[in-house]
Amino acid sequence: MNTYRISKRKALIVAFIIICTVILGSIIWSLLLQDETSDTFNPVDQNELTENDDKELLSKEVKEDNIVTGDKVLEKYLEIKNQEYAFLVATNAFLEQDKEELVNWDEILYIKYILSKQDQGVVENIYTINGRLVPLAFINYNHVLDDTCLFQGFSLPYYEARYGFIKDSESSIYGDNIEDIFPLIQSKKENIFTIYEESSFLEKLIYNNEGTLLGYAYIEQ
Repeated sequence: MNTYRISKRKALIVAFIIICTVILGSIIWSLLLQDETSDTFNPVDQNELTENDDKELLSKEVKEDNIVTGDKVLEKYLEIKNQEYAFLVATNAFLEQDKEELVNWDEILYIKYILSKQDQGVVENIYTINGRLVPLAFINYNHVLDDTCLFQGFSLPYYEARYGFIKDSESSIYGDNIEDIFPLIQSKKENIFTIYEESSFLEKLIYNNEGTLLGYAYIEQ
């Protein structure tokens, strides 16, 4: 009888030790998993840092597409006015306007198109507020880019200008009849170029191929 009690006590002690060992092991395993998780780099963050090795500077400036009001667009223009930044605007009225009809307007010299991601030899098409499919184009205010077309980043929400700014009113593309700074004037020319404060615009950033911020682009929504 005493032998049975002793054996039972030993069995209980062994069982208790096993249970404690399992619990302790579980705690240690959980701590190890937490350490591994904290050291794991988020692949999404890695993609946001750079599209390739020569664009590391993008990590400080790249952001998701941003919707802003027209008054914020005008505020941004005043903020960067006369600084070396391009300021591109595409109002809905301008997008729907037949560009050939602008031949006598100063703005015709400052139109910039966006090339398609699928075919960089073709201009991107977008739908306007009114549902019309039109080429994606902007008027380049402030400092003028020496590009007729801009490229789109494949994995990041930005545009790329590869030729920088024109200098001293001399453009390698347009010749010497274009100004290197084109001011934004709210002239209300048939409302084609007017930025209304209550309107909404999609904001995108513009970089060169070295990852330096060159300006801002706004598409009316």
